[in-house]
Amino acid sequence: MDTDYQIPVNEVQRILINDFDIFPKSIHQQYGFLCQNFIVAAGKDAMAAACHEKFIIKFVRNDDRSICAGLGLQHAMQMHLRADNINVSQPTPTKCGQTTMKYTAPNGREYVVQLLTFLEGVVLVEAILTKHDMETLASKIGRFVGRVHASLLSLQYDVSNLIGGNDYHAENALCFRNKLRYVKDEELKKLMEKYLDSFEINFIPRLQSLRRVFAHCDISNGNLIVNKRNEWEIVGLIDFEDSYHGYVVGDLGICIAYLLLQAAGTPEFDLTDISTRAIKEYSHVLPLDTDEKAVLYDVVVSRVVVSYVTACEKVYFDPENEEFWRRQSLHAPIILKKFIQLGRKDLEQAWFQQI
Repeated sequence: MDTDYQIPVNEVQRILINDFDIFPKSIHQQYGFLCQNFIVAAGKDAMAAACHEKFIIKFVRNDDRSICAGLGLQHAMQMHLRADNINVSQPTPTKCGQTTMKYTAPNGREYVVQLLTFLEGVVLVEAILTKHDMETLASKIGRFVGRVHASLLSLQYDVSNLIGGNDYHAENALCFRNKLRYVKDEELKKLMEKYLDSFEINFIPRLQSLRRVFAHCDISNGNLIVNKRNEWEIVGLIDFEDSYHGYVVGDLGICIAYLLLQAAGTPEFDLTDISTRAIKEYSHVLPLDTDEKAVLYDVVVSRVVVSYVTACEKVYFDPENEEFWRRQSLHAPIILKKFIQLGRKDLEQAWFQQI
């Protein structure tokens, strides 16, 4: 995120009116990890007294080449999923019909701007859940992610213009070995090293045999929108900035890891039950093959490691915001130790029996 420059709200307002024909009634900045985001409530026209729609406008620095190059893929994925009746944020075109536009800020910095529809609800990480709520949501999340992947397997897109990858792609978990130094607990650090060793031994040699898919790469409790009526429901999925041509099992493993990180904060947390509910429902929609079953464990535990190590690094450089940085991975030590207690063989048997 830009920490040295904030885009003025009056500039956001000018862009909305002049380029998108949107008349904002309120504009509020929202934290964005990779870009500057603003939530916009808008009326039907300049004279409207009430707000009828909400949007989120994102400003991505033009020198962030990997994200900018991936914007076309993001929008292709969003529109493809929407066509399959899967609720995700959608690009809103400019008056000229473009899904992105270039913007030069008053300080001369260049950005790519996109306007997206806003999904009403709360991010999963902010939801206050009971044990029953978590069990119900685990099944629904598994089914939802299965539908997402089943849809995206049919997406046709030219990958030649995409630029490389980033450390947070599932297959790049080993990049975090050199960041284990930010973990203060030596016992926990040694446990994390063992999990990354297992990932290297089991996952990497199978890479060429794993199914590819255009992956969201961060189907986490920070990007799943939920809402409660009679019970909690999945509203949809946001933030496609990390999307790339990835792996089915990699994307699923990331989702399961963050689901467990969320569930560990609920009473009577049962790691086996929560993860099994999600995986079985996912498999009813999109069955996993033999190689995917063989490495799912490694993807899940490695993402828990990545999440916690990332938080430790962020806290090291930004200790004043420790609560924010740790909110997603707070329960990672509990989960990593539970994986040892439960045993890989027994856990995988629970996940894949009768599938």
